Amino acid sequence: MGLSFHVEWLDAPGVADVVDAALWARLEVVAEGVDGTAVPLTELRDARTGQVRSGVYGSLYPLARWVVDAYWNLLWEIRRTPRLQSGRNAARIEALRPWVQRHCLLAAREGFSLPDLTLARDGEHVVLALFPDPPAGSVSARRPVSFIGRATLRLRREAVEEALRTFVDAVLERLRGVEHPDAQRLRDDWSAIFDADEAEARLCAWAARLGIDPYDEEQLDERLVEFIEDHLVGLPAGLRTDLLDAASGATELEQAVSWLARHDSVLHGLPEPGPIGPREAAGSAHQVGYARARRLRRELRIGTSADNIVGAVGSAYGFDFSSERPPDAAVPEPLEALVGAHGAAVPLLVGGELPYPARAFRWARALYLWRFGMLRQGPRLLTRSHERL
Repeated sequence: MGLSFHVEWLDAPGVADVVDAALWARLEVVAEGVDGTAVPLTELRDARTGQVRSGVYGSLYPLARWVVDAYWNLLWEIRRTPRLQSGRNAARIEALRPWVQRHCLLAAREGFSLPDLTLARDGEHVVLALFPDPPAGSVSARRPVSFIGRATLRLRREAVEEALRTFVDAVLERLRGVEHPDAQRLRDDWSAIFDADEAEARLCAWAARLGIDPYDEEQLDERLVEFIEDHLVGLPAGLRTDLLDAASGATELEQAVSWLARHDSVLHGLPEPGPIGPREAAGSAHQVGYARARRLRRELRIGTSADNIVGAVGSAYGFDFSSERPPDAAVPEPLEALVGAHGAAVPLLVGGELPYPARAFRWARALYLWRFGMLRQGPRLLTRSHERL
């Protein structure tokens, strides 16, 4: 289960650039999801012959350069939209362009052919979304080849990491003995990643989760490094995860940490009310969420037509709207509420006033955290992020 780069090195007569000539190859990429589904990611149709083939031809330098530049973000940064979409479509939204640059293979083309393939962290996995090229006849489709695959897969993060490392290692081995500034920069930058100790790797991963380039000294300056070390290292893992995935950049992180510091001191962990039971088969977040909602309805004998779900759960567990408390300060943009225990057997939710539908949905999310064991190690945040939880 994972990601595979199959490389066949080729001669490149007539290619003047020594790096491109050394890295001329046929590339085929295949993914196998955690559900066992295998998908060819580089399947395409040749516009001249009409034939379908499974690989692309060209220099692998742009792709290797992109993998090295985006390495930490590919493994650790979540999506910034409710669901992954075509890189071409997402890039039309100005605010999303930097994210697309870090996560979509289209950013690595530099004149060569690569599929509209996006990777981003999804909980403990990496989700991969493949989209076909526009249909024949459109302006953007007037190219020698058109990629035809469409798929969404969840892969083990460790398998994706191994595949990226194996690919870059193969490229650098092919460049052994090639003296060129581009080749040397690639070696140096990859060494910085490969040789990072545990503390450096942790900082890089946390920075990436904020949408920051860990090696850009303007984005990750000394002040931000000091702030991260002072405020995040000592937090429970769950709260730290919630903060890093909700905030985008340093300003949002600092505002979220400041708000949390005013409200979390009285909250502690809380066991789930009763055994959790068997875990659902791995699937998308909404599939698992709906499966657990059905289980909870059966457990509490709540029918699908019940009018007062909040009241029914409150009667069974004691957790209803009376367990909410207004915050001492306005909740900053990335956050919605803090959930934990305050000397009681049921959670306490700290959050701003909301109209009923949004309030009920927020309450249901808090119920999920409690019922399925997410509060055992301490309080958690409900946020506006698109992280799997």
